Amino acid sequence: MNTVVKWSNISRRSVLIAVMLFIILFLFWWSILPVPLFQDPYATVLFDREGQVMGMKVADDGQMRFEEVQDLPPRYVISVLVFEDRYFLAHQGVNWWALCRALVQNIQAGHVVSGGSTLSMQVVRLALGNPPRTVPEKIREIFLTLRMEQSYSKKQILEMYASHAPFGGNVVGIRAAALKYFNRRPEQLSWAEAALLAVLPNAPALLYPGKNNTLLKQKRDGLLAKLYREGVMSEDSYHLALAEPLPEKKFDIPTVAPHLLAKAYREKKGKVCPTYIDGRLQKKINEIVERHTALLSQNYIYNMAVLVAHVPTGEVRAYVGNSAPRKGSRGNDVDIVQAVRSSGSILKPALYACMLQSGFILPGTLVPDIPSRFGSYSPSNFNRDFKGVVPARQALAQSLNIPFVRLLKDYSYARFYDDLKQLGIRSLNRDADHYGLSLILGGAETSLWDICNLYGGMSAVLNHYNDRDGQYFDGEYSRLKVWEEYSGAEGQDEEEKNKGNRYRLVYLMNDAVECFLTFRNARITGEYLPDYSGELGTRLDRSEKRSSLVVHQGHNVFTIFFETLEVEYELYNYGEIGHFWVKGYEYLRQLEYRIAILWDKYEYMGEDCCSEMEQKLAWLAKFP
Repeated sequence: MNTVVKWSNISRRSVLIAVMLFIILFLFWWSILPVPLFQDPYATVLFDREGQVMGMKVADDGQMRFEEVQDLPPRYVISVLVFEDRYFLAHQGVNWWALCRALVQNIQAGHVVSGGSTLSMQVVRLALGNPPRTVPEKIREIFLTLRMEQSYSKKQILEMYASHAPFGGNVVGIRAAALKYFNRRPEQLSWAEAALLAVLPNAPALLYPGKNNTLLKQKRDGLLAKLYREGVMSEDSYHLALAEPLPEKKFDIPTVAPHLLAKAYREKKGKVCPTYIDGRLQKKINEIVERHTALLSQNYIYNMAVLVAHVPTGEVRAYVGNSAPRKGSRGNDVDIVQAVRSSGSILKPALYACMLQSGFILPGTLVPDIPSRFGSYSPSNFNRDFKGVVPARQALAQSLNIPFVRLLKDYSYARFYDDLKQLGIRSLNRDADHYGLSLILGGAETSLWDICNLYGGMSAVLNHYNDRDGQYFDGEYSRLKVWEEYSGAEGQDEEEKNKGNRYRLVYLMNDAVECFLTFRNARITGEYLPDYSGELGTRLDRSEKRSSLVVHQGHNVFTIFFETLEVEYELYNYGEIGHFWVKGYEYLRQLEYRIAILWDKYEYMGEDCCSEMEQKLAWLAKFP
C-alpha cells in the first residue's frame, strides 16, 4: 500500500513538473519573436489629394523607408512569388526540400552558393538586420520563421517583405522604390516595372537602375519569360514589357510644400501623410509667390504666406508657409501660416456682426468719430482725420479705428474676447484684460490659419443657411483641415444641426462681409460688387506698417500675408480668383503694386471667365 502511495506521489510530481516545463517552454517559444517584428524608423512623406508626392523627410537612419504597405498590387505579388518563392503559400515558413538542396550545393561547391531561404525566412533575416550567413544564424532564422508563421498571415508576411526589402542605395520598400525609380504608386506599376522591382532585392548592392543595367535587364527579362510561360501574361503584354527600357537614374522627389512637410514631420513623424492639397494649385501659387516676392524684396519685403481653403468642405487646397530664401532675407524657415502676429483690423467684421447679433447696433446706427481718449489709450484713424459721426456700416467699410474702439467699449471687450474664442480664434492665449480695447486694433495676436478659419466659417454659415433652408451646423468655425483622415463638420446629417449655437450670423454676416468687402460705393453695370472688395487697416504706430485686404468670391477662401522685419504688409483674400490694385502705405502707394492671386487658375475655369474677369479688373483698376 505504501509503495502505491509513493508511486502516486511521484507520478503527480512528474506531471506537475512536466506541465511547468511545458508552460516555460511555451512562454519561451512565444517570446522569442520580437513584437513588433520591425522597429525601423520610417520616412515622413507628404501626398496631395491626387496621391502625388509633395515632399519627404528620410527616416532617422537616413533610409527612404515608408510605412508598411497594406495592399500590394497583384502584378508585383505574382512577380515576387514566381522569382523568390513559388511555394510560399504551401509551406509553413520553411521549405525543407530547398534547404536540403542548398546544403548539397554548398557542400559540392565548398562555399555558400545557395541559402534555400523562403520569403518568410528572408523577412526574419531583414528583421534581424541581415546578420552573417552562418550555420547557427540559419538555425536561428528557421526557429524564428516557424514562430512568425504562427502569428502572421501569409498576406502580412508578404507585405512586411515588400515594405522592408532593400532596393538599392537608401531605397527600402516597394513604395519608396516605385516612387524613386518610376515616380508612381505601386498599384500603377506595369509588368516590366513590377518584374524589375521583384528582382532588385536579390542583389541590391550590385544591381539597381543606373548601375549594371545589362545584367539587371537580363534578370528582369528572365522573370518576364517565366511569367509568360506560366500563362500569367499574354503574348502582346510580354513583348511590350520586354521593350520597356530600364530607368537610367532615380527620380528627384520635389518639395512643393516645405512648411507643410515640416508640420507633418512635427505632428506625424514617420507617417505617410495624405492631404487635401491640390498639387497643381500649390505649384501655381508657389510660382506666384516667388514672382511677387522677387518684386517686393526690392522694398525689403522678404516673407509671404498663402493659405487657400475650400469653403464648402473646409479642405486646405494650398499651403505656402513662407517664401523661398533669397539674398538679404531672413526668417524664411518660419511657418507664417501658424505663427501668430498682430491682428490689425481684420477682426472688425466679427465685432460688427456680433453687435448686430446681440442687438447693440443696426447698420445705420451713428457712431462718433471724434478725438477720443480711454484712460491712457488714445486711438486714431489711419489718415489722422475725423468724420464727426458715421453710420456703423460706413465705419466698417472705411475701417475707421475710433468708431470701432467705441463700439467695443459699449459691447465689452471681455464679451468680444469670448466670442472670438467661439469663432475659432485659438491664439488668444492671455486673458481679456491683457488686451483691453486694443483687441479690435491689432492688440491681439492671431494666425493666418485662424483668420482663414474665421472667414471661411462666416461663408459656410451663410451657405448652409441658404442651401439647407435655414438650418445651422456645429463646427462651422473649426472645420479647416489639411490631413485627409480628419473628421470634421462637413458631411453632417440634417439632424446634427446646431440647436444652441448663438453664432447664427446669417444676415448679420452677410451684411458685415458685404460691407467690409466693398471698395467704397463701387458699382459695375449698375450693381454692387460685394465679391470684389477690400479693407485697409493699420496699427497705431505708423513705424509698424501693416494692412489687410479681404476679398470674397466663389467657393474658396484665400489668405495671404506679406511681411518683413521692419515693414509689414498683410493681405487676406477671400475668393475664387482675385486680381487687385492694392495701395498701402507710402512705399506701396508709390508702387501701385498690383497683386495677382491665382491668375493662372483661369485655366481651371475657361476663356469666357477669363474674358469676364479682364473686364472687371480693368474697371476696378480705375479706382484710387
